[in-house]
Amino acid sequence: MKLVEIFDSIDGEGIRAGELTTFVRFAGCNLRCTYCDTDYAQTLHQAKDVSPETILEKIREIGNHNITITGGEPLLQKALPALLDRLTDYHVNIETNGSQNIVPFQRENTLITMDYKCPSSGEEHKMLLDN
Repeated sequence: MKLVEIFDSIDGEGIRAGELTTFVRFAGCNLRCTYCDTDYAQTLHQAKDVSPETILEKIREIGNHNITITGGEPLLQKALPALLDRLTDYHVNIETNGSQNIVPFQRENTLITMDYKCPSSGEEHKMLLDN
């Protein structure tokens, strides 16, 4: 998995806004929105190759019960389903841009927060409306 960073902070979006969470930020994005606020996570050159188990160890070390998976676009990570299967004891929130199929990532303990890209992004045509 292409990891940029893991850190704890207050969740600012979605149903758990205001709660302490561990953010797991992955590298790589398939969109180039005009207003991107995480340019540093778009490319893979700043990322570290890590296993789902390594990420889980760091999550356990930090100790928060809420986990927010973000990017870039985290649904591009091929091993993300394997990581999600290891996070059954946590409340997981995946922040996605809406261009990738969310079905393979849905779990009982997982929320999907979708940031649908409007026309001003320059990427609305890439949104997957079935989501």
